Order: sequence, then C-alpha cells, then structure tokens
Amino acid sequence: MPVGTQLDRLGRAFVFERFRDPLRLYLLKAGIEVVPYSAFTIMFFSALIVTYLLFYGFFYPLIVGTAPVTVFVSTLAFWIICSGAIVALFMFFIWSYLSVKIYNRTKEMEDQLPDYLSLVVTNLRSGMSFDKSLWAAIRPEFGVLSREITMVSKQVMTGNDTSSALHDFAMRYDSPILRRSINLVVSEIESGGEVAAVIERVIDNLRKTSSLKKEMAASVVSYMIFISIIVMFLAPILFALANVIFQVILSFANQIAASPGIAGNAGGAAALFESMGRLAEHGEQLVSDFLTFSFLALGTISFFSGMIVSIIEKGDIIGGLKYIPVFMTVTLVVFYFALRLVSGAFGTFF
Repeated sequence: MPVGTQLDRLGRAFVFERFRDPLRLYLLKAGIEVVPYSAFTIMFFSALIVTYLLFYGFFYPLIVGTAPVTVFVSTLAFWIICSGAIVALFMFFIWSYLSVKIYNRTKEMEDQLPDYLSLVVTNLRSGMSFDKSLWAAIRPEFGVLSREITMVSKQVMTGNDTSSALHDFAMRYDSPILRRSINLVVSEIESGGEVAAVIERVIDNLRKTSSLKKEMAASVVSYMIFISIIVMFLAPILFALANVIFQVILSFANQIAASPGIAGNAGGAAALFESMGRLAEHGEQLVSDFLTFSFLALGTISFFSGMIVSIIEKGDIIGGLKYIPVFMTVTLVVFYFALRLVSGAFGTFF
C-alpha cells in the first residue's frame, strides 16, 4: 500500500465522523476539494517529535533525580500538555492560513460579481433562459466566481432546482453582499417577475457599495500611516532608549554602592546606599528581565496594532492578518538595531 494512502487512512482516525462533512465544506470554501487527511497524520507525528526534543532537551534535566512518582506524573503531564499545545499551535496557523484564503476568495467573488451579472443580464435580454444565461456568462477572467457558478450550473443540469443551488452557493461564504444579491435574484425567480431588471438594480447597488468602500479606505490612510510609524519606528526607539537609561541607572547604582564613604553615613545617605546596593546586587538579572519585557511588549503592541490597522482598512481582522507578521517583524528588527545604535552612543556611561 502506498505511503500516502497509509497516511490518509491513519489521518481519518484523528477526525471524528461527525466533523468530516463540516470540515469538507470548510475546506471547499478555501478551494480545497479533497480533505487532506494525511496532513493530520503528519501534524500528529511532528508534534510528538517536537515534544520529544523539548522533553529530553529542557524538561528531563529538571526532574532527573527526583522521586519516581514525581518523574512519572511530571513526564505524563508534560507530554499531554506540550503535545496538545503544539497541535493547537499548528491548528491555529492552519486556521489562519485557511481563513485568509477564504476571505480573499470571497472578496474576489464580490469584486467580480457586478461584471458577471452584467453578462447574465445581456444574455437574458437576448432571449436566453436564466439557467442558460448563468452558464453562458462564465468567463475564465472571473476566476473563483466562474468555478463556483460552474458548480451551480452542473447542479441545475443534473436536476436540482436553480433557486436551491444558488442559495446553497451563497450560504457557503460569509459574505452579506453575496447573500443579499443572490437572495434578491432568487426571490424574483420564485415570484416570476422580471429577473433582468432586478439584476440591473443589484449591479448598480454593488458598484455604489464598492465605490463607497474605496472612498472610506482612502479617507483612513492617514490613520494607518500614523499607527504604523508609531508602532514600527517610534515605539522600538523609545524602548531602546529606556533600556539604555536603565543600564545607566544601574551603572550609577554600582558606583554608589562601591563608594567607601557612604556606608557609615546616617539618615538619607545610608538609606540611599542600601537601596543602591540592592539594585546593584540584582542588576544583571534586572537588565535581562527588562530586555525580555521590551521584546514581549513590542510584540504585543505590534500584534494588536496590526489588528487595528486591519479593522480600519478592511473592516475586519481576517482581511488584515497579513499585517500582523509584518508589524511584528519590522518592530522587533528596528528595536534590535536601535538598541545596538543607542548602546554604542551611550556606552561610555555604563
């Protein structure tokens, strides 16, 4: 039996049967017609390998030499929690990729819908039936929409109802524009009215909506630029300066703590000496902790800033997921080089 077939059969065991149809429909939205069950097998064994490396590389040295019961319980808990977390991380990245792909496909269909419906109206005005008009209007340049309408036309040709096929197509995608447009057309078909006139009004509304969206996106460009500059440039530079100032303070603390004449003084000088001594004692750890905090804080700020920019430009988070890695990467890289630059400029103070 081929290896691919074995991986596929084993992957089916990781997906409960009641989840297989929803999974197939979800992947179909992303343009994936066959569920890649082998990917679940690869993900499972990858999680086991990563867990094994983390266990013997980091966790096992910490528990070796302890009581056998502690070793057993700690090992069992580590393998369950770590492997589960790794699988969850894999699933998160896969979900993010598929969500972006579905979003792009949906937006592409929304952009192509007015032009496609214009051809449908032309075919209807020329005397074609609605079913034939849908089929005749399919063009390769319509991309995803042409493939979806092809599936609808095939369902109609095999005996399914046109209204039902169009309704199923619209419900597969989370697009209010697509659903409203299809529902209007379906309602007119079922009522026996003039479909061409309704479609023309739908086309007009779609183009007006698209124009308004572009105007709104253009009006918020200044806010996007403002947020991007603050997050990717100003915030890293300020954090770099804060790290350097913190090191300068620790350097002064070391010098004060090492001064021989302060220890015997009373009052405020003695209290200052004691405080500076405690600060100097833990100086290296404090610098390391503050640097770690800076990276985590900048990563968090850039992550949520990418979401904010996505909401401003696209109206939702999924449409701008691509901004998040860009914001995080640029922010952390700028912080790294700003820290080196500022440290070199003020290195004589510590």
